[in-house]
Amino acid sequence: CATKYAVNGLVLSLRAELKAGGHSHVKCGLVCPAGVATPWWEDAARGFAAAGAPSVDTSKFLAPRAVADACVAMLEQDASSNV
Repeated sequence: CATKYAVNGLVLSLRAELKAGGHSHVKCGLVCPAGVATPWWEDAARGFAAAGAPSVDTSKFLAPRAVADACVAMLEQDASSNV
């Protein structure tokens, strides 16, 4: 989606500016999952279903724990990491 593409571009630009400015000790990362299997998809009051959208099959979506684990893994990367 366009928003994720824009945020990714922002992160890449920020990384380049930090590196060029001699701030390589400051890290900038991004976790950008697709669908995450949370109750939001079926919440008729506040979630996706509130817009009157059809039911969504979340069986192939990421588990919330998998997204959380990816965030933790990013935070625990070695200081020399540039991934």
